[in-house]
Amino acid sequence: MRVFIIGVEGSGTTMLSRILDGIPSFISLHGNYISDKAKHSKSTSDLVYELIHLTNQLWDTSGEINEYRDAQTKIPILLESLESEVNKLGDYDKFIYKRSSPFMKGNRYIPDPLDVYQLFGEKTKIIVMHRDPKESSYSALRRGFLKDIKHCAVTCHINLSLLSSLVPSLNSPLVINYNKFCKSPLDFHEILADYLDVSESSVRKSFEEENVKSRGTDKYKTEMSKEQLEFLNKYFNEKRMSTYKFTNK
Repeated sequence: MRVFIIGVEGSGTTMLSRILDGIPSFISLHGNYISDKAKHSKSTSDLVYELIHLTNQLWDTSGEINEYRDAQTKIPILLESLESEVNKLGDYDKFIYKRSSPFMKGNRYIPDPLDVYQLFGEKTKIIVMHRDPKESSYSALRRGFLKDIKHCAVTCHINLSLLSSLVPSLNSPLVINYNKFCKSPLDFHEILADYLDVSESSVRKSFEEENVKSRGTDKYKTEMSKEQLEFLNKYFNEKRMSTYKFTNK
């Protein structure tokens, strides 16, 4: 089974990758969280970073068509080689791939979940994470993805709008609201277990090891300047918020 996690940057995609990687049959092979289980093998690590290079090439909005086509040709072949190599490391049959939208700094690299079905396979399970855009914008600013809160907010809006418009075209994705996830993590043990066809006890154990506890997600309100907070509240007004349409879990 291949699992692809996507969400606007700052929406909990890395945290979810770590949680799933903690389940014995799973291994995280892409994005900014690569499993220690994969790093122990140089041949596996080399293939992982080659895949990252190819997806950068695929989803570079400034890239040329020949680079895009080259990545399209190579990625399916590389995935087979990578997963074959991973099978030598242990009993792994669920492979986690992940990209935030955008990934890396700026707004140049934007993953397209529709490409996932073509290149990773039609049976790939896609998990879409989304979050209050004010919080996502602040998270991007805090982690240095962009240097100005206005840039962070506009980038978040562009990518959240794109992602929400694509969700109806996906094959039964699991859509998770990060705010609900953090408020009531226990509610997601069964949801994830059912969607990924694993035992609820294994999911629960990984949550415990990751120390996922019920918590609020609005600390940005006390950590931002008054001017920044006022901007976010005005920018993400009711009308703009109404354009992000997700079916939440």
